Amino acid sequence: MSAFIVEDTGSLDWRLLRESSVSVYSDHEMLKRHLGELAGSGYTYVEFGCAGRSSAELAAELSSALGTPITVGGAQLDVLDDVLHDPARLSSNIPTPGGLVFLLRDFDKFTMANQKSSTAILNILAGHSRVALMLGLRWIIIVHVSDPDFGFEPMQIELKLNLDEASMRANSRIDWSTVLGD
Repeated sequence: MSAFIVEDTGSLDWRLLRESSVSVYSDHEMLKRHLGELAGSGYTYVEFGCAGRSSAELAAELSSALGTPITVGGAQLDVLDDVLHDPARLSSNIPTPGGLVFLLRDFDKFTMANQKSSTAILNILAGHSRVALMLGLRWIIIVHVSDPDFGFEPMQIELKLNLDEASMRANSRIDWSTVLGD
């Protein structure tokens, strides 16, 4: 099952997901219009206020929104990644028709205080959004920034995965606490 059909290729969700699972908005009016259009297409959106949050608090809230509350503390990003790693959990939390939108409001403020974690969170969400697309589901991550001149650092994490047969069978995951040096 495909998440889209040829007739969908002009739709807003197609345009957003075509290049990346993560879209950045600074224009409040455009964001409001696009959220309305997505809602009209059957999307549910969940908003997360990111300013003033720690990475552990945000990871716990993101996980709770997917039906798996986790306590704050420890390797939160690894736990969030584990929660999202379950395709059954993804499919049970993403509505069809339509899909799911995570709106990360004031993410620029969060990023200034949590540079490494903000990159990891976006990488985790984007990776699992791609898995959702493989399952025929639509999950869009919208990053709202209040400063239109805010520039994200390039979001690159060097991954050293040994993709031999054993690790492929083991369904290897990234240990985010190791990547971030926690």
